[in-house]
Amino acid sequence: LRFYKLRPESRFLDITRQVFQAFLHPVSDGGVVSYYPDGSIVFEEFPTSPPSQVLNGHMFAILGIYDYAIFWQDKIAQDLFELAVSGLKRNLRRYDSGYWNFYDLHASRRLAAPMYIKVHVQLLNILAELCGDPFFKNYAIKWESYLANPGCRLRWLVEKAREKIRVRL
Repeated sequence: LRFYKLRPESRFLDITRQVFQAFLHPVSDGGVVSYYPDGSIVFEEFPTSPPSQVLNGHMFAILGIYDYAIFWQDKIAQDLFELAVSGLKRNLRRYDSGYWNFYDLHASRRLAAPMYIKVHVQLLNILAELCGDPFFKNYAIKWESYLANPGCRLRWLVEKAREKIRVRL
């Protein structure tokens, strides 16, 4: 849709309708939908088995669905956006280590690089504004505090070193 705004050719609009279909189907059926343990939907950036549930990919997808819903005035997309936001609210805690945040929910429990925390914070701030919900803003503030805290940064560095050693073994 954003490319269409730069080059208004109808074929790009057709592509948006085709691509949106992936958000209506589980990974097992060729889509990008997987599920959190509570049954909430999560959009896969990398459709893997087992699901990785990459946080920034999921939030970018949610915002893309929002854009699609607004552009097309599409009720299904609007409902999907609301469903995904609701599920993210119930599951965002899964990405919080207590001193840092996880890049994804893969069994490897990979901590996010500082750059990704900055991306997560920006996306949470956008969701807070779009939804008018302080829940997302509060997480953004919390995760920014992890970045600013030297103790949290040191712990992240130690854990990342352990992670790299574990992967090589």
